[in-house]
Amino acid sequence: LRRGRKASRIVPPPPALARSRFSGRGCTYYRCVPPSGLQVYEAVACDAEVVAAVQRLVPQLSTSASVPSAERVAELCGAEATVLLLARLDGAVVGMLVLVLFRLPTGMRAWIEDVVVEEAARGRGVGEALTLEALERARSAGAVTVDLTSRPSRAAAVRLYERLGFERRETGVYRRRVPADPSGGGGGSGPAAGDTPRSSGGGSPGGVG
Repeated sequence: LRRGRKASRIVPPPPALARSRFSGRGCTYYRCVPPSGLQVYEAVACDAEVVAAVQRLVPQLSTSASVPSAERVAELCGAEATVLLLARLDGAVVGMLVLVLFRLPTGMRAWIEDVVVEEAARGRGVGEALTLEALERARSAGAVTVDLTSRPSRAAAVRLYERLGFERRETGVYRRRVPADPSGGGGGSGPAAGDTPRSSGGGSPGGVG
């Protein structure tokens, strides 16, 4: 988890909002109207468009984030524990979110990672639609909690997450870098931010909208 971030956890919506809940893609927890032409979907097939979109969006997560190779994107698409959600608006992929699902002795857990929306598409509800789709998928998988992190400086992201029912948790956040395998095997300098729950890159370093 990155320094300066505080973890948040989803809680049930307040009773008044629960009564107004209705079923619909991207609008499961709260009554909302997705932008016209917006589609949120899982990248099951890792084709050239998916690779190009992820490679374009990942650097917007952080100035230190490296562009993933096509092989790494394919591994992400095919990983059993992760769901790569993409947002298409006006015919172009403008946002992504990674949902991580893992089982513990205490139950199924979920983390939301690597949320980023193209700068030109922010403020149009793309980040909200991605997050709501992730919450619905986590619920369907039986997750008892959904966690994420977000820097306090990301005011818009913090407001969004709180509006969607996340609560700030006063908890310590720790990270230890995994050194590279000196033999050259086993994959580089450890996972990039957000690859696993332990390295939670968090809610929305790249901005939401």
